[in-house]
Amino acid sequence: MNERFEFKVWHKDKKYMYRNVAIGVGKHKIGYRLSGKRRYSWENTESIVILQYTGYKDSKGNQIFDGDVLKFGSSKTYLATVHWDDYRFVFKKIGNSKFMDKFAQWGKVSNVLVIGNIYETPELLESKK
Repeated sequence: MNERFEFKVWHKDKKYMYRNVAIGVGKHKIGYRLSGKRRYSWENTESIVILQYTGYKDSKGNQIFDGDVLKFGSSKTYLATVHWDDYRFVFKKIGNSKFMDKFAQWGKVSNVLVIGNIYETPELLESKK
């Protein structure tokens, strides 16, 4: 269950995704420590976005994080983004404003692939509008 609390950090100013990080919280700052490093990098909270692992993996075994863009289906496909909604992770189909609670029905969902995320590949959000 330890892997449930894995994080990535998107640095807005550097436009870079740091993977496999530890998170620390301070007054008006958030710290992240890269795997294998001893010290935290402390940043203004406006500069970084923390993305949490959902605890689920796609069809190829890739971890699914908040902010990821997923492709569902094999013959009839659609794209959806992953969001944290108060107490749970949900999907939002691209081009639709409603959340779908597919994580609760994960056993029924197949053919799911992580194809990017909303920060590094924002063009995926435009592809189905």
